[in-house]
Amino acid sequence: MPAAPASAAAPVAAAVEAPAPETGARSLKDISRSAARRAECEMIARMLHRTRWNRKETAEILGIGYKALLYKIKENGLDKVPSLHERHPLPPSRRRP
Repeated sequence: MPAAPASAAAPVAAAVEAPAPETGARSLKDISRSAARRAECEMIARMLHRTRWNRKETAEILGIGYKALLYKIKENGLDKVPSLHERHPLPPSRRRP
């Protein structure tokens, strides 16, 4: 593959080396971390709901340790959610007798 002309590489290099503007722009790394945290929180909440808040089963499904799950529940504020069971009730066919 032929090398790109120097003039084509200059804008790319300038964009990479330029500092982020002071307009509140976040770095790609920050955006990625934030998206990963949101996805992790959503998955934990979904699994907790699916297992009816059985934390041991949730940890096994997610492939993490029980204590790690407890830490993530607290870190993401899921322990302070008023009542996930009331907000997302199970359908009658899935409720315990």
